[in-house]
Amino acid sequence: MRGDAVELLTDLKPEERKLTVEALARERHPIVAFGSNAAPVTLKRKFAHFSDEVDRTVLVLAGELHGFDVGAAASLAPYGAMPATPRGPRRSC
Repeated sequence: MRGDAVELLTDLKPEERKLTVEALARERHPIVAFGSNAAPVTLKRKFAHFSDEVDRTVLVLAGELHGFDVGAAASLAPYGAMPATPRGPRRSC
């Protein structure tokens, strides 16, 4: 995601994809987003306050997290939603 534009890595040629991931992963801090927090519209809102476009450029990689449950968070979000949160790791009894 660059500014307001979303580009899928799968649409890039393999070498361009490799260079893009390497460039965007360099000197960056990983952020884990769950559910709608990883949606482009939400990421745009959360990073909109950065004036420099390079700071609004986000590498988003999807994955699966195994061995965790999802439950309601302890409190409502400021805008009224009931957020969910990962809980785990799940342990067998």
